[in-house]
Amino acid sequence: MAAGFRIRDLNVFDKNNELNSLKTETGTLTLAGLFVPIFAEQLLKNLMNTVTVWLMGHISDDAVAAIGVSTQVLTTVTMLYTMVCTGVTVVINQNLGAERRETASRTATASMHLLFVMSIVLGGLMALVADPVMRLMHLEARLAPDAALFLRITAGFSVFQAIMTCAMAVSRAYGNTFYPVLVSLIMNVLNAAGSYIVILRPFETPLSGISGIAIVRILSELASCVLMLILLRKVHPELRLLNFRALSLPIVKDILRIGIPNGMQTLSYSLSQTVTTGVLASLGAAAVASKIYVHNIVYYTYLTGNAMGQANALLVGRLTGMGEHERVYRMTMRHFVLNFILNVGFASVVALARFPLIRLFTQDATIIAMAAGVIVIDIAVEAGRAFNHTFQGALTATGDAAFPMVVMLCTTWGISVLFSYILGVKLGMDLAGCWIAFAMDELVRGLIQMARWKSRVWYTKSLVK
Repeated sequence: MAAGFRIRDLNVFDKNNELNSLKTETGTLTLAGLFVPIFAEQLLKNLMNTVTVWLMGHISDDAVAAIGVSTQVLTTVTMLYTMVCTGVTVVINQNLGAERRETASRTATASMHLLFVMSIVLGGLMALVADPVMRLMHLEARLAPDAALFLRITAGFSVFQAIMTCAMAVSRAYGNTFYPVLVSLIMNVLNAAGSYIVILRPFETPLSGISGIAIVRILSELASCVLMLILLRKVHPELRLLNFRALSLPIVKDILRIGIPNGMQTLSYSLSQTVTTGVLASLGAAAVASKIYVHNIVYYTYLTGNAMGQANALLVGRLTGMGEHERVYRMTMRHFVLNFILNVGFASVVALARFPLIRLFTQDATIIAMAAGVIVIDIAVEAGRAFNHTFQGALTATGDAAFPMVVMLCTTWGISVLFSYILGVKLGMDLAGCWIAFAMDELVRGLIQMARWKSRVWYTKSLVK
Protein backbone atom coordinates (compact mmCIF):
# COMPACT_ATOMS: atom_id res chain seq x y z
CA MET A 1 0.00 0.00 0.00
CA ALA A 2 1.38 3.43 -0.83
CA ALA A 3 2.01 5.60 2.21
CA GLY A 4 0.92 9.20 2.44
CA PHE A 5 -2.28 11.20 2.13
CA ARG A 6 -4.54 11.30 -0.92
CA ILE A 7 -7.39 13.75 -1.55
CA ARG A 8 -9.87 10.93 -2.17
CA ASP A 9 -9.15 9.66 1.34
CA LEU A 10 -11.28 12.57 2.66
CA ASN A 11 -14.44 10.68 1.66
CA VAL A 12 -15.45 9.22 5.03
CA PHE A 13 -18.55 7.60 3.51
CA ASP A 14 -16.70 5.38 1.05
CA LYS A 15 -17.40 1.86 2.37
CA ASN A 16 -14.68 0.38 0.18
CA ASN A 17 -12.01 2.63 1.70
CA GLU A 18 -10.05 0.68 4.32
CA LEU A 19 -9.46 3.94 6.22
CA ASN A 20 -13.14 4.10 7.17
CA SER A 21 -13.74 0.71 8.80
CA LEU A 22 -12.22 -2.26 10.57
CA LYS A 23 -13.69 -5.76 10.68
CA THR A 24 -13.54 -7.54 14.04
CA GLU A 25 -14.90 -10.84 15.34
CA THR A 26 -17.77 -9.01 17.06
CA GLY A 27 -18.67 -6.81 14.09
CA THR A 28 -17.36 -3.92 12.01
CA LEU A 29 -15.97 -0.78 13.61
CA THR A 30 -16.53 2.24 11.38
CA LEU A 31 -15.29 5.80 11.69
CA ALA A 32 -18.85 7.16 11.66
CA GLY A 33 -20.04 4.49 14.11
CA LEU A 34 -17.36 5.54 16.60
CA PHE A 35 -17.36 9.28 15.92
CA VAL A 36 -21.07 10.05 16.28
CA PRO A 37 -21.56 8.47 19.74
CA ILE A 38 -18.26 9.90 21.05
CA PHE A 39 -19.30 13.34 19.81
CA ALA A 40 -22.72 13.00 21.44
CA GLU A 41 -21.22 11.78 24.71
CA GLN A 42 -18.76 14.67 24.93
CA LEU A 43 -21.47 17.14 24.03
CA LEU A 44 -23.73 15.84 26.77
CA LYS A 45 -20.96 15.75 29.38
CA ASN A 46 -20.00 19.36 28.76
CA LEU A 47 -23.63 20.43 28.77
CA MET A 48 -23.73 19.50 32.46
CA ASN A 49 -21.22 22.23 33.23
CA THR A 50 -22.70 24.66 30.71
CA VAL A 51 -26.22 24.32 32.12
CA THR A 52 -24.91 24.92 35.65
CA VAL A 53 -22.95 28.00 34.55
CA TRP A 54 -25.93 29.31 32.58
CA LEU A 55 -28.31 28.91 35.52
CA MET A 56 -25.84 30.43 38.00
CA GLY A 57 -25.31 33.34 35.60
CA HIS A 58 -28.95 34.28 36.14
CA ILE A 59 -28.14 34.84 39.80
CA SER A 60 -24.59 36.17 40.03
CA ASP A 61 -21.39 36.43 37.98
CA ASP A 62 -19.55 36.03 41.29
CA ALA A 63 -21.15 32.61 41.79
CA VAL A 64 -20.04 31.64 38.28
CA ALA A 65 -16.48 32.67 39.12
CA ALA A 66 -16.52 30.65 42.37
CA ILE A 67 -17.85 27.47 40.75
CA GLY A 68 -15.65 28.00 37.71
CA VAL A 69 -12.42 28.16 39.72
CA SER A 70 -13.30 25.14 41.87
CA THR A 71 -14.34 23.19 38.76
CA GLN A 72 -10.96 23.99 37.23
CA VAL A 73 -9.26 22.39 40.24
CA LEU A 74 -11.68 19.45 40.20
CA THR A 75 -10.81 18.88 36.54
CA THR A 76 -7.19 18.38 37.58
CA VAL A 77 -8.29 15.49 39.79
CA THR A 78 -10.60 13.92 37.23
CA MET A 79 -7.85 14.15 34.62
CA LEU A 80 -5.90 11.64 36.71
CA TYR A 81 -8.81 9.24 36.45
CA THR A 82 -8.87 9.80 32.69
CA MET A 83 -5.16 8.97 32.74
CA VAL A 84 -5.87 5.41 33.82
CA CYS A 85 -8.83 5.11 31.44
CA THR A 86 -6.69 6.09 28.47
CA GLY A 87 -4.16 3.42 29.37
CA VAL A 88 -6.98 0.91 29.76
CA THR A 89 -8.42 1.73 26.33
CA VAL A 90 -5.04 1.35 24.60
CA VAL A 91 -4.18 -1.94 26.36
CA ILE A 92 -7.60 -3.46 25.68
CA ASN A 93 -7.62 -2.32 22.04
CA GLN A 94 -4.16 -3.62 21.25
CA ASN A 95 -4.86 -6.96 22.95
CA LEU A 96 -8.15 -7.35 21.12
CA GLY A 97 -6.36 -6.54 17.86
CA ALA A 98 -3.81 -9.25 18.68
CA GLU A 99 -6.68 -11.64 19.64
CA ARG A 100 -5.66 -11.80 23.31
CA ARG A 101 -9.18 -11.60 24.72
CA GLU A 102 -8.39 -12.99 28.18
CA THR A 103 -5.75 -10.32 28.79
CA ALA A 104 -8.16 -7.66 27.56
CA SER A 105 -10.84 -8.89 29.98
CA ARG A 106 -8.47 -8.93 32.94
CA THR A 107 -7.37 -5.41 32.06
CA ALA A 108 -10.98 -4.21 32.22
CA THR A 109 -11.43 -5.67 35.70
CA ALA A 110 -8.07 -4.43 36.99
CA SER A 111 -8.85 -0.91 35.83
CA MET A 112 -12.00 -0.74 37.97
CA HIS A 113 -10.06 -1.70 41.07
CA LEU A 114 -7.31 0.78 40.29
CA LEU A 115 -9.78 3.64 39.74
CA PHE A 116 -11.65 2.87 42.95
CA VAL A 117 -8.51 3.13 45.08
CA MET A 118 -7.27 6.25 43.26
CA SER A 119 -10.55 8.11 43.58
CA ILE A 120 -10.93 7.40 47.29
CA VAL A 121 -7.41 8.63 48.03
CA LEU A 122 -7.35 11.65 45.71
CA GLY A 123 -10.93 12.68 46.37
CA GLY A 124 -10.44 12.54 50.11
CA LEU A 125 -7.19 14.51 49.89
CA MET A 126 -8.74 17.29 47.79
CA ALA A 127 -11.69 17.54 50.17
CA LEU A 128 -9.27 18.07 53.06
CA VAL A 129 -7.19 20.76 51.35
CA ALA A 130 -10.02 22.61 49.56
CA ASP A 131 -9.64 25.81 51.60
CA PRO A 132 -5.87 26.30 51.18
CA VAL A 133 -6.13 25.37 47.50
CA MET A 134 -8.68 28.15 46.92
CA ARG A 135 -6.40 30.60 48.73
CA LEU A 136 -3.57 29.59 46.41
CA MET A 137 -5.82 30.43 43.46
CA HIS A 138 -5.85 34.12 44.58
CA LEU A 139 -9.61 34.12 44.41
CA GLU A 140 -11.26 37.18 45.92
CA ALA A 141 -11.91 36.68 49.64
CA ARG A 142 -15.67 36.87 49.33
CA LEU A 143 -15.70 34.06 46.73
CA ALA A 144 -13.23 31.63 48.33
CA PRO A 145 -15.60 29.96 50.88
CA ASP A 146 -18.20 29.06 48.23
CA ALA A 147 -15.52 27.80 45.85
CA ALA A 148 -13.94 25.64 48.58
CA LEU A 149 -17.34 24.21 49.56
CA PHE A 150 -18.14 23.20 45.98
CA LEU A 151 -14.72 21.57 45.58
CA ARG A 152 -14.95 19.75 48.92
CA ILE A 153 -18.26 18.09 48.01
CA THR A 154 -17.58 17.26 44.36
CA ALA A 155 -14.01 16.03 44.89
CA GLY A 156 -14.85 14.10 48.05
CA PHE A 157 -17.42 12.00 46.19
CA SER A 158 -15.64 11.83 42.82
CA VAL A 159 -15.42 8.03 43.14
CA PHE A 160 -18.71 7.77 41.22
CA GLN A 161 -17.36 9.80 38.33
CA ALA A 162 -14.12 7.78 38.33
CA ILE A 163 -15.82 4.39 38.11
CA MET A 164 -18.34 5.63 35.55
CA THR A 165 -15.56 7.08 33.36
CA CYS A 166 -13.68 3.78 33.51
CA ALA A 167 -16.77 1.75 32.64
CA MET A 168 -17.41 4.02 29.66
CA ALA A 169 -13.82 3.59 28.48
CA VAL A 170 -14.11 -0.21 28.67
CA SER A 171 -17.40 -0.13 26.79
CA ARG A 172 -15.88 1.97 23.98
CA ALA A 173 -12.82 -0.29 23.80
CA TYR A 174 -15.11 -3.26 23.18
CA GLY A 175 -16.84 -1.37 20.39
CA ASN A 176 -20.02 -0.24 22.18
CA THR A 177 -20.20 3.56 22.09
CA PHE A 178 -23.98 3.81 22.49
CA TYR A 179 -24.25 3.02 26.20
CA PRO A 180 -21.87 5.83 27.26
CA VAL A 181 -24.04 8.26 25.27
CA LEU A 182 -27.22 6.97 26.89
CA VAL A 183 -25.75 7.26 30.38
CA SER A 184 -24.38 10.75 29.65
CA LEU A 185 -27.83 11.84 28.48
CA ILE A 186 -29.51 10.52 31.64
CA MET A 187 -26.84 12.17 33.81
CA ASN A 188 -27.43 15.51 32.09
CA VAL A 189 -31.18 15.31 32.47
CA LEU A 190 -30.84 14.53 36.18
CA ASN A 191 -28.28 17.29 36.73
CA ALA A 192 -30.19 19.90 34.72
CA ALA A 193 -33.48 19.13 36.48
CA GLY A 194 -31.85 19.16 39.91
CA SER A 195 -29.92 22.39 39.21
CA TYR A 196 -33.09 24.06 37.93
CA ILE A 197 -34.93 23.14 41.14
CA VAL A 198 -32.08 24.25 43.41
CA ILE A 199 -31.37 27.57 41.66
CA LEU A 200 -34.74 28.77 40.34
CA ARG A 201 -36.77 27.01 43.09
CA PRO A 202 -40.13 26.25 41.45
CA PHE A 203 -40.88 24.61 44.80
CA GLU A 204 -39.07 24.44 48.13
CA THR A 205 -36.31 21.90 48.69
CA PRO A 206 -33.70 21.33 51.44
CA LEU A 207 -30.96 21.86 48.84
CA SER A 208 -29.87 25.40 48.09
CA GLY A 209 -26.98 27.52 46.88
CA ILE A 210 -23.51 26.23 46.03
CA SER A 211 -23.82 23.14 48.24
CA GLY A 212 -27.13 22.24 46.61
CA ILE A 213 -25.61 22.44 43.12
CA ALA A 214 -22.71 20.23 44.22
CA ILE A 215 -24.99 17.62 45.80
CA VAL A 216 -27.19 17.49 42.69
CA ARG A 217 -24.09 16.84 40.61
CA ILE A 218 -22.96 14.00 42.90
CA LEU A 219 -26.38 12.36 42.95
CA SER A 220 -26.64 12.46 39.15
CA GLU A 221 -23.16 10.89 38.89
CA LEU A 222 -24.06 8.18 41.40
CA ALA A 223 -27.21 7.16 39.50
CA SER A 224 -25.34 7.22 36.18
CA CYS A 225 -22.44 5.19 37.57
CA VAL A 226 -24.74 2.40 38.72
CA LEU A 227 -26.54 2.36 35.38
CA MET A 228 -23.28 2.27 33.40
CA LEU A 229 -21.99 -0.72 35.40
CA ILE A 230 -25.23 -2.59 34.72
CA LEU A 231 -25.01 -1.87 31.00
CA LEU A 232 -21.35 -2.84 30.89
CA ARG A 233 -22.26 -6.40 31.82
CA LYS A 234 -24.29 -6.55 28.60
CA VAL A 235 -21.28 -5.38 26.57
CA HIS A 236 -18.84 -7.71 28.29
CA PRO A 237 -20.67 -10.59 30.05
CA GLU A 238 -17.36 -12.21 31.08
CA LEU A 239 -16.41 -9.18 33.17
CA ARG A 240 -15.87 -10.15 36.82
CA LEU A 241 -15.60 -7.04 38.96
CA LEU A 242 -14.88 -9.07 42.13
CA ASN A 243 -11.95 -10.92 40.58
CA PHE A 244 -9.23 -9.20 42.62
CA ARG A 245 -6.53 -11.45 41.13
CA ALA A 246 -6.97 -9.54 37.86
CA LEU A 247 -4.98 -6.69 39.39
CA SER A 248 -1.69 -8.30 38.42
CA LEU A 249 1.61 -6.45 38.08
CA PRO A 250 2.06 -7.02 34.31
CA ILE A 251 -1.40 -5.64 33.54
CA VAL A 252 -0.97 -2.66 35.85
CA LYS A 253 2.43 -1.97 34.27
CA ASP A 254 0.91 -1.93 30.78
CA ILE A 255 -1.90 0.37 31.90
CA LEU A 256 0.50 2.75 33.62
CA ARG A 257 3.00 2.63 30.75
CA ILE A 258 0.38 4.49 28.74
CA GLY A 259 -1.55 6.01 31.61
CA ILE A 260 1.29 7.77 33.43
CA PRO A 261 2.67 9.67 30.41
CA ASN A 262 -0.85 10.51 29.26
CA GLY A 263 -1.78 11.48 32.79
CA MET A 264 1.25 13.74 33.03
CA GLN A 265 0.12 15.41 29.81
CA THR A 266 -3.44 15.97 30.96
CA LEU A 267 -2.36 16.90 34.48
CA SER A 268 0.21 19.37 33.16
CA TYR A 269 -2.36 20.95 30.87
CA SER A 270 -5.02 21.09 33.57
CA LEU A 271 -2.59 22.52 36.14
CA SER A 272 -1.42 25.11 33.65
CA GLN A 273 -5.04 26.14 33.11
CA THR A 274 -5.53 26.28 36.88
CA VAL A 275 -2.45 28.47 37.29
CA THR A 276 -3.66 30.69 34.45
CA THR A 277 -7.02 31.02 36.19
CA GLY A 278 -5.13 32.00 39.34
CA VAL A 279 -3.27 34.66 37.37
CA LEU A 280 -6.58 35.99 36.05
CA ALA A 281 -8.10 35.91 39.54
CA SER A 282 -5.57 38.53 40.58
CA LEU A 283 -7.09 40.77 37.88
CA GLY A 284 -10.58 40.48 39.38
CA ALA A 285 -13.75 38.42 39.23
CA ALA A 286 -14.69 39.85 35.80
CA ALA A 287 -11.60 38.32 34.17
CA VAL A 288 -12.29 34.93 35.76
CA ALA A 289 -15.97 35.00 34.81
CA SER A 290 -15.01 35.95 31.24
CA LYS A 291 -12.65 32.98 31.02
CA ILE A 292 -15.36 30.62 32.28
CA TYR A 293 -17.92 31.94 29.80
CA VAL A 294 -15.46 31.81 26.89
CA HIS A 295 -14.39 28.29 27.79
CA ASN A 296 -18.01 27.12 27.82
CA ILE A 297 -18.58 28.65 24.39
CA VAL A 298 -15.38 27.67 22.55
CA TYR A 299 -15.52 24.10 23.84
CA TYR A 300 -18.14 23.42 21.20
CA THR A 301 -15.86 24.72 18.43
CA TYR A 302 -13.38 21.87 18.88
CA LEU A 303 -15.81 19.20 20.05
CA THR A 304 -16.09 17.67 16.59
CA GLY A 305 -12.33 17.53 16.06
CA ASN A 306 -11.78 16.11 19.52
CA ALA A 307 -14.35 13.36 18.92
CA MET A 308 -12.74 12.58 15.55
CA GLY A 309 -9.38 12.29 17.29
CA GLN A 310 -10.76 9.83 19.84
CA ALA A 311 -12.47 7.75 17.15
CA ASN A 312 -9.20 7.67 15.24
CA ALA A 313 -7.31 6.58 18.38
CA LEU A 314 -9.66 3.63 18.91
CA LEU A 315 -9.06 2.41 15.37
CA VAL A 316 -5.33 3.06 15.69
CA GLY A 317 -5.13 0.89 18.81
CA ARG A 318 -6.83 -2.09 17.14
CA LEU A 319 -4.80 -1.77 13.94
CA THR A 320 -1.55 -1.40 15.86
CA GLY A 321 -2.29 -4.67 17.64
CA MET A 322 -2.78 -6.20 14.19
CA GLY A 323 0.55 -4.78 12.98
CA GLU A 324 -0.95 -2.65 10.17
CA HIS A 325 1.27 0.40 10.65
CA GLU A 326 1.07 1.94 7.17
CA ARG A 327 -2.71 1.79 7.26
CA VAL A 328 -2.61 3.52 10.63
CA TYR A 329 -0.31 6.21 9.23
CA ARG A 330 -2.57 7.08 6.30
CA MET A 331 -5.72 6.96 8.40
CA THR A 332 -4.34 9.43 10.92
CA MET A 333 -3.07 11.85 8.26
CA ARG A 334 -6.54 11.83 6.70
CA HIS A 335 -8.18 12.53 10.04
CA PHE A 336 -5.83 15.44 10.73
CA VAL A 337 -6.97 17.21 7.57
CA LEU A 338 -10.60 16.69 8.56
CA ASN A 339 -9.94 17.94 12.10
CA PHE A 340 -8.22 21.08 10.88
CA ILE A 341 -11.09 21.96 8.55
CA LEU A 342 -13.71 21.30 11.24
CA ASN A 343 -11.94 23.17 14.04
CA VAL A 344 -11.15 26.31 12.06
CA GLY A 345 -14.56 26.29 10.39
CA PHE A 346 -16.56 26.03 13.61
CA ALA A 347 -14.30 28.54 15.39
CA SER A 348 -14.94 31.07 12.61
CA VAL A 349 -18.71 30.57 12.86
CA VAL A 350 -18.62 31.05 16.64
CA ALA A 351 -16.50 34.20 16.21
CA LEU A 352 -19.15 35.67 13.90
CA ALA A 353 -21.90 34.92 16.45
CA ARG A 354 -19.85 35.80 19.54
CA PHE A 355 -21.94 38.66 20.92
CA PRO A 356 -25.34 36.89 21.07
CA LEU A 357 -23.59 33.77 22.42
CA ILE A 358 -21.95 35.67 25.27
CA ARG A 359 -25.21 37.44 26.11
CA LEU A 360 -26.77 34.04 26.77
CA PHE A 361 -24.59 33.94 29.89
CA THR A 362 -24.24 37.56 31.06
CA GLN A 363 -25.32 41.15 30.37
CA ASP A 364 -22.25 42.71 31.99
CA ALA A 365 -20.74 45.07 29.38
CA THR A 366 -17.17 44.67 30.68
CA ILE A 367 -17.31 40.88 30.52
CA ILE A 368 -18.97 40.92 27.08
CA ALA A 369 -16.26 43.17 25.63
CA MET A 370 -13.45 41.10 27.16
CA ALA A 371 -14.88 37.76 26.05
CA ALA A 372 -15.74 38.90 22.51
CA GLY A 373 -12.14 39.76 21.66
CA VAL A 374 -10.87 36.49 23.04
CA ILE A 375 -13.27 34.40 20.92
CA VAL A 376 -11.74 35.90 17.75
CA ILE A 377 -8.23 34.97 18.95
CA ASP A 378 -9.53 31.47 19.67
CA ILE A 379 -9.57 30.68 15.94
CA ALA A 380 -5.77 30.31 16.13
CA VAL A 381 -6.10 28.15 19.26
CA GLU A 382 -8.48 25.75 17.51
CA ALA A 383 -6.17 25.47 14.51
CA GLY A 384 -3.44 24.25 16.86
CA ARG A 385 -5.79 21.90 18.66
CA ALA A 386 -6.48 20.10 15.38
CA PHE A 387 -2.85 18.93 15.39
CA ASN A 388 -2.93 17.83 19.01
CA HIS A 389 -6.31 16.10 18.99
CA THR A 390 -5.12 13.98 16.09
CA PHE A 391 -1.44 13.23 16.63
CA GLN A 392 -1.31 13.19 20.43
CA GLY A 393 -4.11 10.63 20.62
CA ALA A 394 -2.70 8.57 17.76
CA LEU A 395 0.82 8.45 19.24
CA THR A 396 -0.60 7.37 22.60
CA ALA A 397 -2.75 4.67 20.97
CA THR A 398 0.33 3.15 19.30
CA GLY A 399 2.15 2.96 22.64
CA ASP A 400 4.38 5.99 22.00
CA ALA A 401 3.03 7.91 25.00
CA ALA A 402 6.27 9.26 26.49
CA PHE A 403 7.07 11.66 23.63
CA PRO A 404 3.77 13.63 23.81
CA MET A 405 4.24 13.85 27.58
CA VAL A 406 7.67 15.51 27.28
CA VAL A 407 6.41 17.92 24.64
CA MET A 408 3.34 18.81 26.73
CA LEU A 409 5.41 19.49 29.86
CA CYS A 410 7.73 21.79 27.95
CA THR A 411 5.14 23.80 26.03
CA THR A 412 2.40 24.20 28.64
CA TRP A 413 4.78 25.71 31.17
CA GLY A 414 7.40 27.23 28.88
CA ILE A 415 4.86 28.84 26.56
CA SER A 416 1.27 28.77 27.86
CA VAL A 417 1.83 29.72 31.51
CA LEU A 418 4.91 31.90 31.02
CA PHE A 419 3.47 33.97 28.20
CA SER A 420 0.05 34.18 29.87
CA TYR A 421 1.79 36.01 32.69
CA ILE A 422 4.00 38.12 30.40
CA LEU A 423 1.26 39.08 27.96
CA GLY A 424 -1.74 39.05 30.29
CA VAL A 425 -0.27 40.70 33.39
CA LYS A 426 3.04 42.37 32.60
CA LEU A 427 1.97 43.82 29.25
CA GLY A 428 -1.59 44.48 30.46
CA MET A 429 -3.35 42.47 27.75
CA ASP A 430 -5.50 40.65 30.34
CA LEU A 431 -7.52 37.69 29.02
CA ALA A 432 -6.54 38.37 25.39
CA GLY A 433 -2.87 37.94 26.32
CA CYS A 434 -3.63 34.58 27.92
CA TRP A 435 -5.43 33.38 24.80
CA ILE A 436 -2.55 34.40 22.56
CA ALA A 437 -0.29 32.32 24.81
CA PHE A 438 -2.70 29.38 24.48
CA ALA A 439 -2.53 29.66 20.68
CA MET A 440 1.27 29.69 20.75
CA ASP A 441 1.29 26.58 22.93
CA GLU A 442 -1.16 24.58 20.80
CA LEU A 443 0.54 25.42 17.49
CA VAL A 444 4.12 24.73 18.61
CA ARG A 445 3.18 21.50 20.38
CA GLY A 446 1.03 20.34 17.46
CA LEU A 447 3.75 20.87 14.87
CA ILE A 448 6.27 18.94 16.97
CA GLN A 449 3.87 15.99 17.37
CA MET A 450 3.09 15.99 13.66
CA ALA A 451 6.83 15.73 12.95
CA ARG A 452 7.04 12.77 15.36
CA TRP A 453 4.17 11.04 13.55
CA LYS A 454 5.78 11.54 10.17
CA SER A 455 9.07 10.09 11.48
CA ARG A 456 7.29 6.73 12.04
CA VAL A 457 9.33 6.09 15.20
CA TRP A 458 6.10 4.86 16.80
CA TYR A 459 6.24 1.70 14.66
CA THR A 460 8.39 0.11 17.40
CA LYS A 461 6.33 1.19 20.45
CA SER A 462 3.47 -1.36 20.39
CA LEU A 463 2.53 -3.09 23.68
CA VAL A 464 1.92 -6.40 21.88
CA LYS A 465 4.86 -7.60 19.83
